[in-house]
Amino acid sequence: MSDDDRTTSTLSRKVDQLAGLVGGDRARAERTYRMMVMAVGRNAQLANVAPERLFLAVQQILALNLDVGPMGAYPVPFKGDVTVIVSGQGLVELMMRSGLVRYVAARVVYEHDQFDLDYASNSVLHKPCLAGDKGAPVGAYA
Repeated sequence: MSDDDRTTSTLSRKVDQLAGLVGGDRARAERTYRMMVMAVGRNAQLANVAPERLFLAVQQILALNLDVGPMGAYPVPFKGDVTVIVSGQGLVELMMRSGLVRYVAARVVYEHDQFDLDYASNSVLHKPCLAGDKGAPVGAYA
């Protein structure tokens, strides 16, 4: 058996294993695996992480039913290992999927906006400055 045949066989077994996490969806498992391979190719520090740790990161991302990248989760190298960080859009996706959240919006507050936050009533009043200079950003909320 050639090295290419062994690599193909190993890849096939890995994809089959990942497909089990997503209800047998081999195409999704393979796409996610390939997205991880591309992420490793773009980040030299990820290339130094042990393959089995990268594979665990792929499993975590698939278990969350997210994609690798800005709409899902990122593999981030950390002290020779890899940590999965869910992106902002990935967090919104998880919140919406939970059924506990119906709407998510994020806003930037500028220094000339009218803004009031009342923890007692759990309310936010934000009236953006519509005329003239908005000023510098001073905060954000969602």
